[in-house]
Amino acid sequence: MTPWLLIQHTHRILLILFFLWITDPASGQVNSTDEDKAGFLIMWEDTRPAGRIFINNGRLERMRIVSGRGRVDGSSFRIKSAGEVKLEVISTAINTGPGSQSTLVHVLTESHPFSFFLRDVNEQYPIYIPEFRVVVSVPGDPRGYRQIIREIQAKNLRLKLEQIESEPEYSYDEAAFITRDQPCPTWLGLSRDVRNFEIDFARKNEPTEMGIINPKMAASPVFLNKEEDREVQYGFVLGRGVGPVLDVNRRLDQGILPILRTDLVDEDISYESICFTSLES
Repeated sequence: MTPWLLIQHTHRILLILFFLWITDPASGQVNSTDEDKAGFLIMWEDTRPAGRIFINNGRLERMRIVSGRGRVDGSSFRIKSAGEVKLEVISTAINTGPGSQSTLVHVLTESHPFSFFLRDVNEQYPIYIPEFRVVVSVPGDPRGYRQIIREIQAKNLRLKLEQIESEPEYSYDEAAFITRDQPCPTWLGLSRDVRNFEIDFARKNEPTEMGIINPKMAASPVFLNKEEDREVQYGFVLGRGVGPVLDVNRRLDQGILPILRTDLVDEDISYESICFTSLES
């Protein structure tokens, strides 16, 4: 992948990402945008599948049964033998590069249909759906279904859900430690009155160096007059000024009442404040 390039203009910054998808012939990865033809090998075990192959953003060129007995007719197939089966499919006019319009393969069987991106077909990391007993690899893969399964199981891989289930139960403190601290402002108002006040005070990440009170009409801002696009805001500072340490906490009175209490500690001085709303008269 090539490095990204940043182009800066006077009034605009444009971020352009350049991606270069490179194919390593030794890796068996089918992901070259220079080629318009690629294939895949589907392996089943003891399922005798029947259905058809449908390809989005590509065309089916040919299909044949490599291992097992059955019948192929155009895009349709029907397997008659038990045991391991290999079905090879070659497609053209494909797009296996990154981004949209990538070639998507639909294996429409009578039971257990599935789909996959052609760019994800890889000999080193074949597509494996254990519930359907099916594997997808590259054409010419000499391994059988059971050999591929043994190699996958030997890696002791785990699904994301299995990783989650094996981990200890999360506590609130553990979750809070890795979660962004996003303390919200306080809203004060009266019952059955759409007018209220948003108080941006006693937060750890205040965007300004002072507390802000924003009158609101429901969730909409209040303007000084209809002619000016200026929101009404009242700023205030509590204490001896703005310092590097913000030792402050806030709480509702008795934990539930619509009365905001704040405590600001500045060395040996403690500032206490009470905020609440009342009727205009």
